[in-house]
Amino acid sequence: MAIVRQQKRFGIAPIGVTRVPVAGQEIGQAVKQSAAKMRARAFEFEKNKAIESGELQAAELGINEILSFDPDTKKPIASQQADHMGEFRKNAFERVLLQRFQTSVSDQISGKANEIAQKVSVEDNAPELFEQTFNAYLEGIGQDASGYYKQVIVDAGASARTRGESQLE
Repeated sequence: MAIVRQQKRFGIAPIGVTRVPVAGQEIGQAVKQSAAKMRARAFEFEKNKAIESGELQAAELGINEILSFDPDTKKPIASQQADHMGEFRKNAFERVLLQRFQTSVSDQISGKANEIAQKVSVEDNAPELFEQTFNAYLEGIGQDASGYYKQVIVDAGASARTRGESQLE
């Protein structure tokens, strides 16, 4: 048996390119679109789950956590819980926290305004006494707040002050 040596021959020749058949391209596009839809559905599901979780966590907060301020950050103590949350959960948590803060502050200030108005209503200078006492109260609850939270207190206080003074006049 004879041994045949193989020789490599080099030369310049055009490079052959194999084209994918049209049917293969359509199948590839269909797979790509299907995967994109599945990813979008999974993303929406997880996003909604995170939003629901953030809303629930904020709804479970106690009123003291919502109305008590951290002297360093000048924000409610409850807002510190959002520091380690993802974007969607954090946004939902902060939105519900702000709603609860606004409602709680408004209710608390209105109740205090009614209480002060009842106490000073028998006095001759009731509107002036009401204004002085109520302003002192507002300064006390807003001393550790700043920014948006302080503005909520100021707005609720101005509304309650106007109602209280009009009742006493």
